[in-house]
Amino acid sequence: MIGRALLRTALGALLACAVLSAGAVVLAAPLGQESAPGEGTLGYLFAGFAVVWVGVIVYLFSISKRDQSLRRELDDVRQRVADREKEAQT
Repeated sequence: MIGRALLRTALGALLACAVLSAGAVVLAAPLGQESAPGEGTLGYLFAGFAVVWVGVIVYLFSISKRDQSLRRELDDVRQRVADREKEAQT
């Protein structure tokens, strides 16, 4: 399905953003180097950014699971309706 492929692509992109932002935290302040005022909290900004993206990924994953569950339930209801229509015709 196109929706699932799109969701997987979006999840991959979001995961890549989270990994890149975590890598930026490591590269932002090399050890033994003094930082300018305010740069000490830059790591917290990137960590917060990563946490938010992980939350978005988890949310999208849960929506995907609910969508699958609803599709299965809808298919089951359609099958029941078709079975009852066949019984009504006989």
